[in-house]
Amino acid sequence: LAGGVLPSKSSSSSDSRGGQFYPPTVILIPDGLQIESRNMKLMQDEVFGPVITIIPFESDEQLITLVNDCDFALGSNIYGDPKHIAKLGKHVQAGMLACNDFATCYMCQSLPMGGLKDSGFGKFA
Repeated sequence: LAGGVLPSKSSSSSDSRGGQFYPPTVILIPDGLQIESRNMKLMQDEVFGPVITIIPFESDEQLITLVNDCDFALGSNIYGDPKHIAKLGKHVQAGMLACNDFATCYMCQSLPMGGLKDSGFGKFA
């Protein structure tokens, strides 16, 4: 990661203003550990915060299996060729799917929003 920093053991979760702060975080699952990562708490719980998990995959089938293997399904983000993502999106079990974007669907309150499985309270707009 260009310019990335690893947190030190002495770093605090409180910012200088006395509030709670969690730094924006990118978690890269190393290639070859995709199957093992499915048991990680990160992969099985809903994560609310500035966290993006990047998971390399070798086939569309592996991607769909990794994405759908969770009880929570508020939203997913896939990066790549938009036509290919549209094809994959038909198999993704998530309330929202963003193509080459992270936050637009959350920030534009006029778009339909909601989750599937154990996420959210249905869909609303």
